[in-house]
Amino acid sequence: MFQGYFYSKPEIIQSKRLPHKAAHLFQLMSEVNAPELDFDKIGRIFEHDLSLTYKILKYAKNIVHRVSGISAVDNLTLKKIAIYLGRSELTRFVSLVCLANLSNKDTNELYHLSLSRAKFCEIIVARTHSTCCAQEAFLCGLFSLLDAMLEIPLEEIFEQITLPLSVRNALVHKQGTLYDLLSLVQSYERREWEAVQQQAKKLNIPGWEAVDAMGEALAWADATIS
Repeated sequence: MFQGYFYSKPEIIQSKRLPHKAAHLFQLMSEVNAPELDFDKIGRIFEHDLSLTYKILKYAKNIVHRVSGISAVDNLTLKKIAIYLGRSELTRFVSLVCLANLSNKDTNELYHLSLSRAKFCEIIVARTHSTCCAQEAFLCGLFSLLDAMLEIPLEEIFEQITLPLSVRNALVHKQGTLYDLLSLVQSYERREWEAVQQQAKKLNIPGWEAVDAMGEALAWADATIS
């Protein structure tokens, strides 16, 4: 009955720490966004979480199979798997796992909306050849509803985890091209078509491009959850 933007507006936001489970995951999030990756530390974090270990093995197998047609990660250590994936794939994996673990029956709609926003922002950046990093655009959309999911202001969340500066500026300070992307997707969710046209023009893309990208993003979100 209720869809889209209804779910993106938290009614009550409390000041509190991240729950223990989320804090553990966001420790990993901070590590994969550090200027210098410490693969030993990342490997140890995975080793202490059986669920994470299973998920990264499955994720790495899919990546290897997609690239080479084989599955050759069974004998690799978690550290070596992290090295193999590299920063971009590792960040994507950890980000999706974090959000999935925060999701519950009360926030499933927010989770789906976050996924579609992430993919939408990534698609638009790729198609417009923007100077923005596609990975950072993905993260910006993905974490744009964390305050609603956790009932914690984004400013407080970002004091506890590490994210790229461009993502923080967009989500907290409402600045930069990534914020323009978010404004575009939010206007689309609210069906504010005049605003969609204006924001698309600001990003130097035709309005139909946003419609096409959203269709692709929603299909990707559906497939990711299923």
